[in-house]
Parts: sequence; C-alpha cells; structure tokens
Amino acid sequence: MSPTNGHSSELHFTERMWGYISEGAASFEQGYIEGKEADNRLEYRVTISIKDLDALMAEPEDTGGDATARHVPMDGWASCGKLFGETRPLQRGATFGLYWKDPQSGERRMSYDFQVVGRDNTVYAFSGYKRIVHDPGTFDILQDHTTLYATLQWTEGDETKTARGIIYFHVLTDLAPMLLSMFLPKTENPLDLLTGLFDSSWKERLVTVARFFLFVSGEASEEYLESLIPRRYETQYHNWVCKGTCTTEGVAQEFFLFSGIHDKGFPWGGDETFSDIGLILRDAPGSTRRFAFSDRSIQSMELDFKFQRQGFYRYEGSLFEITDGYQVSFTDMRKQVLPEYLREIPACLKLTFTPQFVDSKSVPLEISMQRLKEFLEGVQGKLEDKQEKPVVPRGFDWISQLLKATEKWLNELNPPDNPLGYSADIYKLSNIAGSINLEGTAYEVLSDETLAEGEYGKLVAFTVPTLYYNYFCAVEAARSASTDDAFRVQIRSGTLRSVARGSVTHWAEELLGKIISDLAYMDLQVVSNPAGTLQQSEITPREKADALILPTADLLEINNNHYPNHRFFQRRIVVLPGTQQKETLAMEEDMGVLDLTPLGTERTTRVAAIKNTDRFSALDQAMQVTGFFDALERAFQKAREEKQKTRETFSIVIKPSFSFMYSLTDVSSYTDPALVKYLIDKVCDKGFKNITVVEAQSTYATFFTNRDVKTLARYVGYLGENYAVADLSEDYVTYMSPAASAAAGKPTQRDVHPVWRDADFRISFAKNKTHSYAFYTLTIKNIYGALPRQNKFKEYHCNRAEFGDEPIYTPAIELIQDFPVHFGFIDAYFSADGVFGVFADPKPEFTGTIIGGEDLVAVDWIGASKMGLDPLLSTYMQLAIKVFGKPEITLIGDHSLYENWQNVPLFLPEATTLLMDRNYSWGLIIYAAFSMMDPFFAFKMEGKGLELIRLYSLPLRGALLEAVAIGERSWEAVANLINPASLKQLQELLELLAGDIG
Repeated sequence: MSPTNGHSSELHFTERMWGYISEGAASFEQGYIEGKEADNRLEYRVTISIKDLDALMAEPEDTGGDATARHVPMDGWASCGKLFGETRPLQRGATFGLYWKDPQSGERRMSYDFQVVGRDNTVYAFSGYKRIVHDPGTFDILQDHTTLYATLQWTEGDETKTARGIIYFHVLTDLAPMLLSMFLPKTENPLDLLTGLFDSSWKERLVTVARFFLFVSGEASEEYLESLIPRRYETQYHNWVCKGTCTTEGVAQEFFLFSGIHDKGFPWGGDETFSDIGLILRDAPGSTRRFAFSDRSIQSMELDFKFQRQGFYRYEGSLFEITDGYQVSFTDMRKQVLPEYLREIPACLKLTFTPQFVDSKSVPLEISMQRLKEFLEGVQGKLEDKQEKPVVPRGFDWISQLLKATEKWLNELNPPDNPLGYSADIYKLSNIAGSINLEGTAYEVLSDETLAEGEYGKLVAFTVPTLYYNYFCAVEAARSASTDDAFRVQIRSGTLRSVARGSVTHWAEELLGKIISDLAYMDLQVVSNPAGTLQQSEITPREKADALILPTADLLEINNNHYPNHRFFQRRIVVLPGTQQKETLAMEEDMGVLDLTPLGTERTTRVAAIKNTDRFSALDQAMQVTGFFDALERAFQKAREEKQKTRETFSIVIKPSFSFMYSLTDVSSYTDPALVKYLIDKVCDKGFKNITVVEAQSTYATFFTNRDVKTLARYVGYLGENYAVADLSEDYVTYMSPAASAAAGKPTQRDVHPVWRDADFRISFAKNKTHSYAFYTLTIKNIYGALPRQNKFKEYHCNRAEFGDEPIYTPAIELIQDFPVHFGFIDAYFSADGVFGVFADPKPEFTGTIIGGEDLVAVDWIGASKMGLDPLLSTYMQLAIKVFGKPEITLIGDHSLYENWQNVPLFLPEATTLLMDRNYSWGLIIYAAFSMMDPFFAFKMEGKGLELIRLYSLPLRGALLEAVAIGERSWEAVANLINPASLKQLQELLELLAGDIG
C-alpha cells in the first residue's frame, strides 16, 4: 500500500478499546459487571479512515441535516474469545461516527458499527456509542470520550440473541499509540513508512492533524466548556389557562384546560422546544377524567389573541387519557406500545374568546455585587487564616479588581433595555364559546361560567447557574352574574442546583448563585367586576401570598422529560387555596433534575416526597399516595393464605434509626418517635396488633453505658404503648443465607434475630442524614442497623475475612435479599447534613419532608438526589441496583432539592475507610476519642487510657459538635488539661494503645 500523497483533508488513525459484555444483560452496566465476573472480554483494534476532513467537519445544516455525513469507514479486527473468537477481521461496511446528533435523543454521539464472522460462520453485529453529553454537576469530558456502551447481536436458529456491556478506551496504555498513528502514513510497507517519515508529506499530515484536533476541541468545548461560561439566552412562549363549566346531554361538568407553545430554549437555553395540552373534566360526584398531550411541536394547534378583537384556540388530533393515576411523561407518550395507564383518543377543541389586555409585567433577575463581595472577602479571610504570609501581595486589592471586571461583564450581558428576567403581556380572556369534543362526545362551554388568562411571555437568563422558577396561574370564574371574575399569577425564582459530584461545574453554579438573587417573585391579583372593570393589585403580605401557592392536591401532571442532563419541565393542574372561594384550580410550572428512569429492571414504582410544615400530615399523604395500606393488606392476605395468620398474629416490624443518637438536643440524629408512633396508630386502626419496633446495638455500646436498645429506646421516646421493642443484638441466631451462599458458591451462614426473620411485613423508617462512609444513610443503610452483632465496627467494617472487599455494605444487602423489606420511609423533617451528619449535627436543616415508597432503591434514589448527590456514589446503591435494579420512578410531591444542603466531600469516604477500617485498633481509638454523648451515657472503657484521650480531644470535639452545649464538660475544666507535658503523654499513650486494643 502506498503512503498518502499528502492530501490535506485525509487522515488515518488507529484506536484500541476493550471491556466486558454479557449475554442477556438487562443494562450496559449489568453487562459489564457480569461480563467481568465471567471474564467475557471484548476488544477491538480499528483503523479509522477520514478521506475528506472538510466534509466531516461541515456543519449539519450544510449537509441538509444528514446524520450520516459524519460517518466514515474503518477496518481492523475484534476479539471475544467466549463468543465469536479471537482477532476476527471486521467485515466490509464498518463505520465510525464522530460528533453526530442522534435524532431520537438529541445527544451528540461517537459510534462504532461493524460485523464479524464467528468460528461457526455466525455473523455478529456490534453497535456501540459514546454519549458526548455534559451532565450537570460534573466535568465528565474524559469519562464520556472513553466510555462506549456496546451491544452485540447474533442469530442462533430462529432466536436473536443480545449481549450488552461497556468498552473503555484506556488512556494510559492506548492514547500514545493512537496519537502516533495519526502522524504516520497509512502503509503496511516498512520502506514506505520510513520514506513517509522523512519526505515533505509529514508537514501536511501535521497540518491535517492540527485541523482535526481544532475541530475536536471546538465540538467538545461547545458541549462541556461552554456550560461553565454563563451565556445569555432569550426565549419566548404563549399560553392560556381556562377554567369553567361545560355541558353534554344537559349534564354540567367543571373543566380546566391549559395549553401553550414554547419556543426553542425554553426554559434553560439549548435546542429543545415543547407545546402541550392539559385537560381535566370533573363531575358533581367528584369523578375526574384526565387528558394530556405534549410534543416538541404540535402542528395542528393554534393559539392567537395578541392585538386581536377576538382570539381563538384550535386543536384537532390525539389526546392521551390517563386511566390510572394523574401523571404522564413526554417519553411515555412517545412509546410504540403505550403503558397500560394511557389510552389514545381523538379530540377536537375549538374555542373563541374576547381578549382584554391587563398589563405588561416583569420579574427581573436581581444581580447583587454585594453578595459576591461578601463571599470573596470570606474566602480571603479563610486563606489568610491558614497562611503565615499574605496570599496576594500587600496593597493589591484583588477583590475590587475582580468585582469591577465582573460588573462590567454582567452589564454587557444585562443591558437596561432588555434585562435578565421574566416578562409577560397578560390578558383576561372572557366570553369564551365553543366546544371540547372527546371521542365524538361534544362538551359545550358555558360562557358566563368560564374565564381564562392568557400570556405572551419572554424569558431572558443565564445558562449558568441554571434558572429555577415556580409559576402558578389560578383562575376563579364567577359563579353568578353578581360575583367577580378573578385570576392570579404568582412566580418564585432562583437557581436550580445540579445533582452534583462536587466538581468544577457545580462550583461555578454555586458561585454565580451568590450573585443572582433567589428572591425574585411576583404575586399579581386581577379582579373583574360584572361591569367588566379590571383591578389589579399585589397580594400582600408575603406570608399570605406564600400560603396561596401551597397545593393541596395534584390533579394532572405532564413531565416533559425530553431535555438532556436529567432535567425535566413539569406542567400540572393543582388545587390551591382561593382568594374568593374556599379553593380553586391552578396551572403550575415547576422544574427539576431528578433522574426517574429505570436501570437494570422494567419495574415501576411510586415514591412520595411530601413537603409540609405538619409532619403528620406529610406522613399521612405519603402513605396514601404510595399505597402503603394496600401493600400491607396484600402482605396480610398472602400470610393468611400461606400461614393462616390473623390480623392479631400478623407480625409487623418497624426499624427506625436511633442506635447512633447521642443527645436529645439533636433531633436530626434519630427517627422521630412521634412519627413512628403515628404510623403504628394508623396500622393499629386497621386491626393489626402484633407490632414491634426493632433496633440493634451499635459500636457506641462498646464505649458507653445505657446503650442497650430497650434503655436507649425509652430515653429517646419509644415507650412501647401499643407495640413491643426488641433488641436485635440479644438472642440472635445463625441461619443458612441463600444470598451469601449464592455469592460464595458454597453454603454460608449469617446471623439474624428471630423477630426480624419471622416478620410478615418489614418497614425501614430511616432518618435523613449524610454519612462519612456511604455519602448518605437512608432506608437501605438503615437495614445495616438491623445486623445483630453489637460491635459493628469490628464485626462488619473490619471483617474482610468473612465479608470480602465490601464488609460494610455486603451483609446489609444480603439481609435485604434474604428477608425483604416491604416499605420504606425517610424522616426528613429535621435532617443532618455536613461532614459529620451520621454522628451529629448541632444545627440541623429544616427540610420539612417525608419520603416514602414500596421500593427501597427508589426511595433512597429520591432521598439522595434531593441532597444534590448522584445516588450511585454510594456503594450501597451500586450493590442494591446490581441485585434489585432501579425501577422507573413516579415521583409524587416535591421535586426540589434541599436548600443550603452540605454534602460529605468526595474524598472523605475513601479516606475514612483507609484510616479507620484498615486498622481496627486505631479505628477504635478514634471512635472512642471523638464520640459525643449526653451525660446519661457514661464512658465505660476503663483501663485502656481512652478516658484521658477523650479529655484531650474535647476541644476539637467541642469545636465540631458543640460538646459544651449538651453539658458533657465545661470549657474551664478542659482548659487546665492542655499543656506541653500532657500532649507528650498523649502521644506516648496513643502509641501504647495501638498495640493494646484488639
């Protein structure tokens, strides 16, 4: 083969990737894990041939939107010894795709498609892609460019078989050979290769490689780096919201209709659009029918009322009726086979109305340089506290210089004639006439009982930090000729925190969030008397306005989840308190970043996240919307059939979290006993009497008195009034564990308490806390507390001989496998965040939320996400998904992330494991030295010298956990303990104890 002639648009390079796949895997992640365990390695080495670099780099619009324009041929070999064999040559037609946009997902991708012929002449078709997508809260450019999601398909007889997995580009070993191949002429002749290195063609190859990398860096920057740079975007929409009465065959029904057209970029910038229709019909007995439709563009929908004497709304096409529940997603309406809860029906909506202009309103995005100044001064103070020398030269006011440059930049992005924020022309729409036709049934609108609000709006914002706003439009149509029409528009705005990993992008959003106010709001009330006179006013005071936007019920919810990066835009119909009536209906817009898609399973489940100032009402609603009592009844019926159980003998165990409580002054360290008692009372009302609250002892029982479960339960407030209390660390037994035996490949015993083993219905009622090992501790981690051995640090953390490389995590997952937990709740009313959340939080966060659901993985996924975490950071979640899968989640209630939440730093769990669990003796000293307790719990480890260590460590404990506040020691008593001689003795004592404690 001759070397290239130096054509400046021709480029060749060789790439090698390898990873693992598994036949029949439900997901790529599962395929990688199972393939690695089975050593089913797939590897390929391909040479990619770009004949015309200019054509490859052409913009999609220059190629007529042809997605194949960025696909080029490749050749080489692939290897998978356990499937098709070693080093099989790729068949003709193999292609490589570079930065093309997938029409289905809208994502940039790199792809590899080829076929190989196996040992038995079976044709194996390989298809793999890299997601070139910036995920919020991460800087994932390297991960995305090195991770390939692979699918392999072949036919055996009449059956099509599929293997999935993940293939990686290994930078350390494969990057240098790939770069070198770009500069070498494509030839198999050593003489041609040598000649090509020294002739003039190398200069042109260098230019071609440079052009290629400029193209690659430009494409990557557009996806990853530009997301770090705040850019201004502008987008528009128009909408209407209508509430009234309609009749069919003489029967009157209440209806509520919203519909809108949203231009490109709404609401976060980017390329996405959407239009939608939401409709409910309610009859007098209270029966509700729900209809929805959402698409990027609805061609057959028309809405126009600006500068018109008569406005109109028309739509003819399909609507989806929601036959079960009240929620529907954009993706569900696109599925070839509709979910069971959806039914597609023909519809025709034709309505006319009289528009009356009310006013042009705006909610500007407030920019505060003062907040930035205060933040920078705080940073400077922290840096100077840690440095003997000034961080910057004296006399150089770097803060003023940075503020001046930032202000200039912001002024350019925020001109006075077109400022950042929300603005809208607001109209009253009256004299509404026409009909709503559903499946041939016409509902005629009663004009004198129907009212609508219309808007032509504009949104101007930054791409970073991501805009958040919550919008309500409530309509109160007049009930008679003597009453007033009214509607109100209420807006709250702020910044949408990413589900983050503590990375550069998250830091950028946090920083800019300090400049942009989260206090922008509007509370507009418009009243029209029977004569048609309009009066508009602000709803005051603020507390009254806030109370008017607390939904009491959700009637319809459309989740536009087609946006990239796990974002979704939600439009829904809710019940709100009324200003003229007891209650009214409203259209609400909300947004979020919670990933509700399935992983490794096709199950679906509901999770409630109910935010309410009344924690008992929140628990009531969580139980209701997630079907708690239905699940309890199903379990009872099964136990009655299989075990002849009665309601009096049906065994229910509730596992709250209180073994790590340290003080009654910190309610964030244990599950609220009043909530557990409320749950028990509700269960008793159903006739169930055999209820036990269970907990096992923690390592604290090694150090302190009064840490047995029954004493601790009484101290906390679990009084056993209509339930029993069981200590799972007393009288536990061994059993042959199916889960552990399957993992070990041999019969393996584990421990369990008979009360937990024999229960007919198990409930995990966790406390909402961060965790220095697992990032967070919720319903799954709460089951770790049901493991019976008392010194858990020794028996589970450090016991690698019995539990392998994941001793903290494995036994808890095995216990759930062997004895399934039927329901999970999270007490997130007061929550413990920060580095030491699992141990103590003297200043808990008021998060005011109860989370619940039938699937622990789903419940914890929502709980962790609301902390602003990627749930997969936790090994508990990784193992749980591997075993159980993550179902598709329908989230009912509050989708927002907790405000002001502080997570555990990324490095801490690994550092904690290395420092503590690798050496039991040292780890025990650290636990004993830094454990805080109410005086009720006396330190009892005499003869070990640990009491002296606790005295010396008290200043640090006090600084971290406010020891003095709970009365363990006074500062005066501590001050006399610290002197150079005692510090030397402390060092000697630590060295002695390291060899003394076993």
